Amino acid sequence: MDLSRWLSMPQQVEAQVARWEREFPRLLTVDAVPQHTGHRCLALTVGDAGDVGEGPGRGRKPAAWFCVPHAHEPAGTAAIMDMIHQLLAGRDLAGRPASFDHTAARRRLVLSFNPDANPGGRTWSPVVWWDGSRYTNEDLWQWMRGLDPETGGMWKRVARWSLRDEHPLRRGIVYEQLNEHEFVEPNRDRGSSLVRLFRSLDARYGFVRSVHLHQTEFERAPHNCMVNLPVLQPELPPAIQDANVVWASATIDRWRAMGADPVPQPRPFPYYADSDSVRWFRDSWGDSQQRTPELLVEVQNNNPRTPPEQQLALELAAITLTIEQLLDAS
Repeated sequence: MDLSRWLSMPQQVEAQVARWEREFPRLLTVDAVPQHTGHRCLALTVGDAGDVGEGPGRGRKPAAWFCVPHAHEPAGTAAIMDMIHQLLAGRDLAGRPASFDHTAARRRLVLSFNPDANPGGRTWSPVVWWDGSRYTNEDLWQWMRGLDPETGGMWKRVARWSLRDEHPLRRGIVYEQLNEHEFVEPNRDRGSSLVRLFRSLDARYGFVRSVHLHQTEFERAPHNCMVNLPVLQPELPPAIQDANVVWASATIDRWRAMGADPVPQPRPFPYYADSDSVRWFRDSWGDSQQRTPELLVEVQNNNPRTPPEQQLALELAAITLTIEQLLDAS
């Protein structure tokens, strides 16, 4: 894997953003939410400065949001960083020409990227990517959730927890630390930096597409990528449901053309039967999902069948397709 194309650790992201700010001051707008750990949760918006400056942007240009909620899923971060470089410089981080009309995208769209919702958590990752060569999936899950004080295995999954009540042997890197005691899973709590940042920029730009870039292990499964529909898909307006399915199907077709092994149909997000999960997602994302098509992309993590190069390519393909569709419609 060409390390120049894989920027996923917070110090790498911050250094590259500083370079972009120097080289492309009129094309990049940087917003940030400071985190308890001292890191910044960034939103990087690409477009002409006259179109992404102060004041509400709703209705002026189609705007889209791309984010990476989880610290143990770095391929989406690498893909976002490569995509921003294509948009700004007209070439990817390896120096090859952009794979789409980057000039038209900058001129006609507003594209906001959150490369890492939890840089504090990512800092504690033992690797820059998970390729299956060093850690088993069980190891990965213990890094993700933390260590259970009773079993020594993976700790439980919770949306919000406090050191006043819980004492894992090791804190999972998936959780964002909000203050001295409290931790949250970024995409499940409206107090997270991710949700706060999204709501702020959505109020400014009025997003018409929202993409959440994830990874999962596909353990004992023949597939290496899939598209999840929103948790609230069954209760969304029919037009939004249809838009989600059509967009998801096009993403699957793009992956299949690349030689990947996607789950053949868009998958309803599996948590709808879980009342707690529905409540968390409705509280965090429900209002935006009612009016904005949204997809959750999953690319295989920690498996030699999908090496880092392919992880990056599949995440990048989902971003590129979304931009191409917005250009076609604008």
